[in-house]
Amino acid sequence: MTSQQPTFARFWKCALQVNTFGYSANYRGASHGLDEQAYNAAVAAQCAQHGIEVVGIADHGGIDRIDAGRIWLDDQDLTALDDRQRTLFRRRNIGFIFQFFNLIPTLTVLENVTLPLELNGVKQREARGRAEPLLDAVGLLDRTATFPDRLSGGEQQRVAIARALVHDPLLVLADEPTGNLDEETGQQILALLDRLTRQAGKNLIMVTHSVEAASYADRILQLKDGNLV
Repeated sequence: MTSQQPTFARFWKCALQVNTFGYSANYRGASHGLDEQAYNAAVAAQCAQHGIEVVGIADHGGIDRIDAGRIWLDDQDLTALDDRQRTLFRRRNIGFIFQFFNLIPTLTVLENVTLPLELNGVKQREARGRAEPLLDAVGLLDRTATFPDRLSGGEQQRVAIARALVHDPLLVLADEPTGNLDEETGQQILALLDRLTRQAGKNLIMVTHSVEAASYADRILQLKDGNLV
């Protein structure tokens, strides 16, 4: 795939660049020969087979180490970092949204959202001050003291969106963000995710099987048998 700049984005800076990478092991050969770029304030959807999506999120987020190629986020080559460096970089610069929410059950809504900030050394008062406007934006400011098991699926995903954005990441990665929600709630979550990431000027990469979810993207990348088609 060429590195032609898409027309949907602001062109001044490439935030994410993936240059022809792959895995040598067969069971992890889900993404290979892939070249990809994303630009500030853009939403991209990867329509992938099951299994490929997980690898793609792990690759872009710097969780897995690839066997070939390069992944750049802003000015940082993620493939040049060791495990600890990638963990710290991920903690500061990437927001994750998962299909099954992955909220910590023993923490309240507010504590779940402020956790990324506290891990980055932000004081509790400042963390609360940054979390509350986001919780207000997702309609849950009145549920700050509530635990996740008292929330609906849609509410839990709203908390997850706030958590993914609270530390002002360079990139947001969403793995089937509506896959565990009913259709109506899923549409509400997609609209909210689209609005908040664009308002914040963030790149969002969403992996999905859903045509409806992909329709929110400025750019759609289709993966089949590990290849971009």
